Amino acid sequence: MQHLRAEIPVNVLEQRDAYLAKRAAERAEEEQKAAAAREAEQAQKRDAVATATRFKEKGNSLFKSGQYEEAREAYIRALNSFFSLQLERKEQAEADQIKLSCYLNMCICSSKLNRHDEVISTASKVCTTTPTSLTCAGNGH
Repeated sequence: MQHLRAEIPVNVLEQRDAYLAKRAAERAEEEQKAAAAREAEQAQKRDAVATATRFKEKGNSLFKSGQYEEAREAYIRALNSFFSLQLERKEQAEADQIKLSCYLNMCICSSKLNRHDEVISTASKVCTTTPTSLTCAGNGH
């Protein structure tokens, strides 16, 4: 084996070593980019939960002051915070709680505004979005 190595020109070995070093650096850079992308995705998910919580709380405040239409809109914005996100189990459980609360609060707002069709359509979304909810358990969903 040593005999073969001696016959390989030094510049070929240097080229091979340079190529291997370049590939290793490229792989390290790819791994860094992938890690940064994962972190950015996690941050986006955390931000979605925080944003939804803020809008839900704003809706609660508006509801308490009798501003039912504005409260309903705040609950819708809270729900939209989760649009097209793939959440992990822990985040999904938290999101489901927020969604359930928002949908039920939207039902109350719609009822206060005498929009009974909206109450029914919103209530059906509760069972579609959070089918394990106790609200849906007795409704055959």
